[in-house]
Amino acid sequence: HQLRRTVEKGIDAALLTDIIKAAFDNTFDQAILITEDSDFVSAVKFVQERWTKQIIHAYFRGKSDELRNACWQHIFFDDFMTDLLPPTGASPPHHHPG
Repeated sequence: HQLRRTVEKGIDAALLTDIIKAAFDNTFDQAILITEDSDFVSAVKFVQERWTKQIIHAYFRGKSDELRNACWQHIFFDDFMTDLLPPTGASPPHHHPG
């Protein structure tokens, strides 16, 4: 489990660095952050205050309220998952060679 945590923290650090660098380089006005990790709260607040960027938190209901509150806006996956997934028991779409 230690290796997994080390890898996850490395990915978190890389993503945080990318967010801050992109804000500094002015390569976005809005970004969507898909995570449940509250480790991003400080970076989100910093980027939004320092560069007036808007970070939108995308996640499932009942998770990461601290991060949701730090972000400019949020999207609940729960609200549109039924539109993305086929109904239970439905057969997969048929592919017709063209």
